[in-house]
Amino acid sequence: GKTSLAHVRFNIALCNYKLGRREAAIDALEIIVEKALPEERSVKVDALCSLSELKRVARDDGLHSSLPLLKSALALDSTHPLVFCQLANHYFHTGERPAAKALLQGVENNKDVGEKGVAEAKFQQGRLKHAEGLWQEAYTLYEHCVAHLPQHVGALFGLAQVTYELGDADAALSLLERAKLVHGDNYDIRKFMAHLLMLQPKRHRAARDNVDKLLAMNANDADVHLMKAQLCMQMGSKDEKAKALKHFEIYLEKTKDEIISPEVYNNSGTLSMFLGKFDEAEQHFKTAAASILNLEQSVETEAMAL
Repeated sequence: GKTSLAHVRFNIALCNYKLGRREAAIDALEIIVEKALPEERSVKVDALCSLSELKRVARDDGLHSSLPLLKSALALDSTHPLVFCQLANHYFHTGERPAAKALLQGVENNKDVGEKGVAEAKFQQGRLKHAEGLWQEAYTLYEHCVAHLPQHVGALFGLAQVTYELGDADAALSLLERAKLVHGDNYDIRKFMAHLLMLQPKRHRAARDNVDKLLAMNANDADVHLMKAQLCMQMGSKDEKAKALKHFEIYLEKTKDEIISPEVYNNSGTLSMFLGKFDEAEQHFKTAAASILNLEQSVETEAMAL
């Protein structure tokens, strides 16, 4: 059939998203929503669903601003499985899991949604089981989705996570590589890859490469600074030890209002002592000791409460 302008604009939005230009993708989708013709209703529905997801992730008020878009999509097509799956996704993020489960069950019971609609519903159900810590059940649901939608990045990523929880880090890495081929250089995928690579000493060089790229993508992520510190600490040279201390200190600064593992303070003290900074080392060790005592007191309090 004839190529519609709305379809072309949707493809432009998809290209922008794949290139990491999230705001440009949002702009392109908003043009579709504004200018789509009546006969382009299905594209408009897809655009509204995609727009709701992008705004949910990109905007501070994402959960608030995404729901009206989904309601608009539902008003246009009350039978579209993607709309129901996206609504379920919204309720998943707002913690309204019974509502999400009811919507997904409705998709599965609808014989007209087809295999892809059911596969998307299985993905969303997998996320609910995943959130409940039911790894094997989540695995089965994600696997069903991937079998019918091999390029479903969310399902591949979820499958990698639960595969790791089930004890197979190598298989999890393979799934992440597949997700990366589909999605491109995604931050969350690369971060989880770095975490898995760090668990294998022989692959620490690859882990360092991933962590360096993560820092280039987002220098404000405290977890990545901790990864960098842990990797540098294992290197023998004084320069690497100094880098490790620097990244531990950045991590501590960025998480100063959080409960920190005593190990971080202890490692910072060990590195400071190695570098001849004994005053700093003493302070780190004192903080580590205080942290251990606080944790022990918390455990005792919980035990007494039981």
